[in-house]
Amino acid sequence: MLIERLAASEAGDDVLLLWNRCEADLPPGDDPIGLNELRQRHLHPGSDLQRSDWFVARDDAGRAAGLAGVERFFVGANRHLAECEIFVDPSLRRRGIARRLLAAVLDLADADQRASLVGWAPTTQACAGFWTTMGLRQRYVERVVRADLDQTDALLMRRWIDDDDADAKRFELVFWRGVCPELYRTHYADAETGLNDAPTGDLDIEDWKFDPTYMLERDRVWLDSGHEPWVLLALEPSTDAVAAVTEILVNEHRPTRAEQWTTVVLPSYRGLGLGRLLKATMFERLRADRREVRYLDSWNADSNATILAINEQMGFLPFREFAAWQGEAASVRRRLGSTDRA
Repeated sequence: MLIERLAASEAGDDVLLLWNRCEADLPPGDDPIGLNELRQRHLHPGSDLQRSDWFVARDDAGRAAGLAGVERFFVGANRHLAECEIFVDPSLRRRGIARRLLAAVLDLADADQRASLVGWAPTTQACAGFWTTMGLRQRYVERVVRADLDQTDALLMRRWIDDDDADAKRFELVFWRGVCPELYRTHYADAETGLNDAPTGDLDIEDWKFDPTYMLERDRVWLDSGHEPWVLLALEPSTDAVAAVTEILVNEHRPTRAEQWTTVVLPSYRGLGLGRLLKATMFERLRADRREVRYLDSWNADSNATILAINEQMGFLPFREFAAWQGEAASVRRRLGSTDRA
């Protein structure tokens, strides 16, 4: 079994087949991704501020048998972390492929002095068993939910917008598609810092430090990946302070799909109905401008009661669940030589 670095441009049909086999638990009727989307979105190397690297395990015939991705941030926080995910062809599991890929992940983490490893995976018994055997502990659970926008109650969304009693009405809403205008880039970065008090379970992570340069780079990476960001900011007119943000990514590869990314209301503006206002307004924009977008996916901490309640009213239904396991990279390295095959 050969482990080698994988550049996005080098991924072929065998890598695509492997990916879709590992993603076989998608909702009924969901189209598997194509090669261009795999290369441009999932295998994209990222930027100098958020780097993604991939490894592929190949069998004796040169076919892809497993994949491992490693993500590292360079934004002034969490430089001790290496986050990874590992995929192994279901027909080839328990042959040591995951451990071989993990060793490559650890080599990269060691070279970059990343002391803490986070492994992301579905909350299956097999995944939990692997990461636990490697010495990591489950620290966080995230729920993946999907809304069929054809079934979302449009009248309810309009009521959220028109609610005369909502204090949120006093805020100015700013919308853009694509790269954030320079005028709002600092507001955008400030809004993202609201993520720092979002539920993160027991993960050992530092508060994120976003700046306008990072927001610009992230927008460019998203556009390069074939996903157009749509963003709504809420500003306090009297102070020009940012109060809240919601953002989605419209999938240009599969036009019926979009992803709900961040929705954040900053602490001093909570309880005013801003979250509902922004999400309902974004819903109406999607319906008006991109009617072909039918499915909207969202990722939420299973303990984030506020967002989960809003999503439930919008018709989001759960279909997958992921967990993050975390531990010391050095401890994982020691375990690799003494465990049964994964």
